[in-house]
Amino acid sequence: MVESLKTLANEVLGFVEEKIGGKVYFEKRAEVERHVANVRDERRKKQKVQAVVNPAAHAQRKIKENLAKRRVQKRKAEEFSKRRVKSRTLKAKTN
Repeated sequence: MVESLKTLANEVLGFVEEKIGGKVYFEKRAEVERHVANVRDERRKKQKVQAVVNPAAHAQRKIKENLAKRRVQKRKAEEFSKRRVKSRTLKAKTN
């Protein structure tokens, strides 16, 4: 599903580029990328200031992030093991 979504997004970007022209498209795309980079930089700066001003809140945020990361890793490991078990059983059945 992710691959089909990426393909669709690239097709749409291609149509937009054809419609408005290559030069304008790339200028606007660069503008959007700069804006996104600025927003991310501001967010990082706020986090660094919070770490100094309110270390307890910063620690809580980091703990929350790490718990979320662990949940994602656990889910991915479970999905991988399910696929692995299925492929093993399929190989055993075909042999």
